[in-house]
Amino acid sequence: MERIYRITFKNDEVAKKLLKLKISFEMIDGLGFFKISEFDPKWPEIKNIIKDFNLSSPFCELKFTKKEIEEAEWLVVYPRSHWSYPQPEDDEDEDEDEEDNGLPKPSIFTYEKVTYNLENYCLRCGIGAVQNRPFQLKKEPEWGSKHFLQLNWVFDEYFVRSEVFNEIKKRKLTGVSSITPIHYKTQKPLKTVVQLKIDYILPPGIANKLEPIVCGKEKNPFPHLAKLPPCGRTKFYPIESDQQLKIKKDIFKGAPDFVKTNEIFGDGASAHREVIISGRVRDLILEKKWKGLILEPIELV
Repeated sequence: MERIYRITFKNDEVAKKLLKLKISFEMIDGLGFFKISEFDPKWPEIKNIIKDFNLSSPFCELKFTKKEIEEAEWLVVYPRSHWSYPQPEDDEDEDEDEEDNGLPKPSIFTYEKVTYNLENYCLRCGIGAVQNRPFQLKKEPEWGSKHFLQLNWVFDEYFVRSEVFNEIKKRKLTGVSSITPIHYKTQKPLKTVVQLKIDYILPPGIANKLEPIVCGKEKNPFPHLAKLPPCGRTKFYPIESDQQLKIKKDIFKGAPDFVKTNEIFGDGASAHREVIISGRVRDLILEKKWKGLILEPIELV
C-alpha cells in the first residue's frame, strides 16, 4: 500500500521552496497544488513545509498493488465519480429562513419523501431513512465506459448497468437484489440501469479509531441544525483518508457477498454506511473489467 498526498497552497514562499526542491506543481487562479508519494525521498521535507506554513491537511489517496487487491478477502468500494441527482431535487421548503415554533423549519428534499420511509428519520443527523420506493432519475445514465455509478447525495447506494446485475445474478453472488429506477417525468421504468439493493448489515466491528458524533452532543453543530430536536443516535466522522479500513474478521462469519457496515458515517445531516464486497465479487469485477469503482482491501484483525 502506498499513500499519495494531494497538497494545496496559496503562499508564494511555498512555491519557491517547491521549485528549489524541483517538485512540479500547478497553479489555477492563485491556488497551487501537487501530488507526492509517501515513498518519495523528498516527502520528509514536504512534511516540514506543511508544518511550517500551516497548510491544511492534505488529501490522501491510498494506492494498493494489484496483488493486494487480488488477494483481499473483503474490500470496501468507492465510486470513481458521481452522476446526476435523485429526483425531484428541489427543496419543498420555499423559505429556508422560516421558523416553526421557534425552531428552524426542517428541510426535507422532495426526493427523500418519494423514495424513503421517514418515520424514524432524524432531520438533525440524517439517520433513519429507509428506502421503500425506487429512485427517480432524470434520464438513462450517461454510462460512457462505466459499469457502476453513484448519485450525488446518496453515498451508500450503487447503480449498475442492467447486464452487470444479470451477470451478478448468474454467478449466484449473495446479499444483493435489484430495484429498477424510474424516469422522473414519465414515471416509467428505466431500461439500462438497476440499483443494487444491499440489505445485510454487519455487526459492529470496525477497528479503526473512530470519533463519534452523538446527535444533540455535537462539538460544533451546524447552525441551521443546532436547534432541531436530537435523536441521540451515534454516527462517526469519516475515517482519515490516509488510513486503511480495519475490521474484525469474526463479524464476516456467515456474511453474504454484498454487505454494509453497521457503523454510520457523516457530518451534519449526512449519514451513510460503507459498502463492502467479498473476494468473489472482486474476481467478477476484474474478470469482466468493469469500471466505475475504486477497490480498497480491508485489513482483517
